[in-house]
Amino acid sequence: WATVGGFTAGSSTLSMSCTAAKTITLSAAGSLNNLTIGSGCSASLAGTGTLTMNGSFTIANSASFNATSDTLNIGVNYSNLGGTFTHGSTATVAFTGSGTQSVGAETFYNVTVNKTGGTLTASGALTIANTLTVTNGTFNLGTGLTHVVTNDVDLASAAGTATLNLGTSTLKVYDDFTSGSGGTLTLTG
Repeated sequence: WATVGGFTAGSSTLSMSCTAAKTITLSAAGSLNNLTIGSGCSASLAGTGTLTMNGSFTIANSASFNATSDTLNIGVNYSNLGGTFTHGSTATVAFTGSGTQSVGAETFYNVTVNKTGGTLTASGALTIANTLTVTNGTFNLGTGLTHVVTNDVDLASAAGTATLNLGTSTLKVYDDFTSGSGGTLTLTG
């Protein structure tokens, strides 16, 4: 399967299942509702832009997904159930939903939180190899977790409200911690 463009997302789940190891290349110009990369499958983005999941994105046990240098917009949850997520040197995972979202333990390159409502909550430890940007919405770092951001944390609320809630978790930032102006910024925990 080699394209997502022109596909109407609707409310269904695209579940990729493989009886033998296969590589599935997704054209990143489009949107899906839910996407599950099934056990034994290897999927990658074609390096052509943005793939939007209006719902959840799941990587099954022994599956792999390569985000190359693209942007993944995730509207609900991100779950890696024992597979492999590989990011390129500019790949961004953006949480863009309007309701409650969750993200499990993972290593990403860039993470953006740009929610129109609700809270994104970490249920596992995150390692962000470059930058965490909270533009709008609330990011709750969960309970008793240790998160690592190799470069910057940017609370860049230009017009909205950006909230980073540490809870009982630890956030290790190895470069700059910056905040924009024009919106409301809340750092709690």
